[in-house]
Amino acid sequence: MHQTLPAPPLLPQGVVDAALSRLGDWESADDRPAYTIPNQQLELPPSSLSAFTVHVDAPEQVLRFQGCQDERRFWLQHLPNIDPDPMRLARFRQCGKYAWVTQDLATGRYFLRGESCKQRICPVCRRRIQHRSSERVLDFMRSSKDLPWQFITFTLKHAENPLTTQLTRLIRSFRRLRQRKNWQRCVSTGYAVIEVTYHKAGTMAPGGRFRESDEWHPHLHVVAQTAWIDWSWLHTAWLEITGDSDNVDCQIVESASHAAFYVSKYIGKPPDIDLRNQPTRAAEYYHALQHRRLLMPFGATTKHHPPAREPSPPTERICRFSALLTAAANGDYSAECTLAYIILGTVPRPSIARIQQQHLFNRGPP
Repeated sequence: MHQTLPAPPLLPQGVVDAALSRLGDWESADDRPAYTIPNQQLELPPSSLSAFTVHVDAPEQVLRFQGCQDERRFWLQHLPNIDPDPMRLARFRQCGKYAWVTQDLATGRYFLRGESCKQRICPVCRRRIQHRSSERVLDFMRSSKDLPWQFITFTLKHAENPLTTQLTRLIRSFRRLRQRKNWQRCVSTGYAVIEVTYHKAGTMAPGGRFRESDEWHPHLHVVAQTAWIDWSWLHTAWLEITGDSDNVDCQIVESASHAAFYVSKYIGKPPDIDLRNQPTRAAEYYHALQHRRLLMPFGATTKHHPPAREPSPPTERICRFSALLTAAANGDYSAECTLAYIILGTVPRPSIARIQQQHLFNRGPP
């Protein structure tokens, strides 16, 4: 028999202040009271995934999406009308809801572990994809640190075509460019990443053009391994391939970390804020990027994969995070301290001001 778990109450501000003050007084891990309750078996109540219901984030989800509630609220409202797949909607709604407080048995450190929806429109899951992409680029560039690299940005001339058509044209044009002998002679490998910007009608373009209608503006940002490439040839070749666009920008890569940040920041970039007032355009954006790779390796990078993560140390489930929130809100001393420790993590308390501690707490766990 399925049983619906009651939603734990949100933490009052006094509980936060009390937990932070107690956490700052600890001198060692031995002084930290441990909060333990019997493990709970997760059971989901039966529901109709195809029926639209009003969704309210659980307290653990409120903590998870701290700072990006507006973006999540927008997709919760409009995703049922954008994507007919009920499973994607269900995963997005439940992202981070059933989290467990877990303890590393080797170090005694508490952390949260739970399921994620892994969708690009999810602001938290998108950051995880961003970090993984950054690790991949950084690992490859450090393994070939003696090679020179350049940033190259390709854009298309303004067109009123659908975003899907423009993205397909941009990617195909770049594929044709890589087939040119001069490119193959100068560039051996690299990464390309898509960026999509949106401009409303009535604004001015950088060249002084007045936008009479809403416009999509897709870019292709490339980190290419090359000692030298003729920029004038690059402009000419891009114009020949696209037929109407010669806007190409080139810059020198300063460091591997700079390049990794350059590539990954576009993967973690949220949709333009103007889309939140236009559900139709947001739907176009969603479907245009669906099943499309944002990070596109070419050359030797296609066979490179980041090193495997180290095996997880032995861990033990302590309790459901919702149970910890309930206990802390009800004044349980050990639950308050454990909650504060989870959120603040391993930040050295004596070295930061109290207002900074409060900011870390409000920001939520990573």
